[in-house]
Order: sequence, then C-alpha cells, then structure tokens
Amino acid sequence: MGQVEDYLTAKTNFEKIDSEIRNLAVKIQQVGSAMANNPGRFIFSNSGKGLPPEASMSRDSISANADHWPSADKIMEMLSQWHDAKDKAERAWGAVSQEHRNNLVPMGR
Repeated sequence: MGQVEDYLTAKTNFEKIDSEIRNLAVKIQQVGSAMANNPGRFIFSNSGKGLPPEASMSRDSISANADHWPSADKIMEMLSQWHDAKDKAERAWGAVSQEHRNNLVPMGR
C-alpha cells in the first residue's frame, strides 16, 4: 500500500503549497486594490522611502510591511515549488492501482 501513502503525502504537500500561493495571490490583490483605489493613502512601511504624512498617518491610510513582502525571486521560487509538487502528486496518483483509487479523492487541480 506504499503507492497510496506516497500519493497521500504528495497530495498533502501540494495542497499546502497551493494554499500558500493562493494566500499570497489574495495579499497581492489586496495591495493592488488599495493602490488602485487610493494611491494617495497607501504606503509600504519599512521600505526606506518616505511619503507625505497623509499617505501614512491618515485615518484611512493602508500600509503593507515591506519586510514581509516577497521579492519576484521568492514568488518565482514558490511557483516553481507549486509546479514540482503538482507534478509529483499527479505522478503518484498515476502509480495508484485502480482498485485503491476507488477509496481516494483525486487532486482537485
């Protein structure tokens, strides 16, 4: 039954990475929306760049911490991990016998 366990491990790993990517996408969308809707009230804190006080000190200002913002290289690394995990899970699913597949849920993506 090693094939089933291999598949379940690979599927769990993919789901974890998939969740991280989707959470990052939501964060990017939120920041993009804040910038698009009110660029005069948006700032990346801890960026080393200053903006007028109304950008960072207004009641309706929105801030994203630059120290927690991933670089393009980090995003590409995450995407690379996603593709690798997806491929491993699909290959593991392909190795599971039809008899055991009936008791498993295939990957949704």
